[in-house]
Amino acid sequence: MDVDVKAQREITGELFHLTQLVTDITEKTDAQCENFAIRYTYAPIWLYQVPVGQELILLPEHRVSIYIEDDEVSPAEWANNEHVRVEVWDADLRRMQIALQCRYITAKEEQDLDKMAHLEILQPLRLRAGDWIYICGYCPHTIYTIDVSDSRFSLEVIRVKPSMFTY
Repeated sequence: MDVDVKAQREITGELFHLTQLVTDITEKTDAQCENFAIRYTYAPIWLYQVPVGQELILLPEHRVSIYIEDDEVSPAEWANNEHVRVEVWDADLRRMQIALQCRYITAKEEQDLDKMAHLEILQPLRLRAGDWIYICGYCPHTIYTIDVSDSRFSLEVIRVKPSMFTY
């Protein structure tokens, strides 16, 4: 007896730019970042939880840009020797992987695609619904403040939704 088997569904995704303007982003306040001791460790600035019904995939070739301003009397861009990091956490906040950790100068380019930072991963990272992305900053050298409202970031990801499955 011959059995007709349908082809498996292929999962397709779309290139998506996660930024501080995305609806579900949680943005920390200046005081929260500074009270987290941004001078001594990486402080979460923006947090994003992957929504129910979606998955995100981070690829090694994906680009990231992070622009941070200080919260001093005369606002200025962070110094080049400060640090930034992109963390990927599981839904329970028990396991973390670092997708990018570098000096601020490496990640601050926003326009020139050839100069933008690339994620520091060797293989794709798959984030399921409920997993987290943290964009963090650490300024141990000169300026110990941040003006979150004047700061921004952009992270390329592949977004997969069940409605995007093809048959």
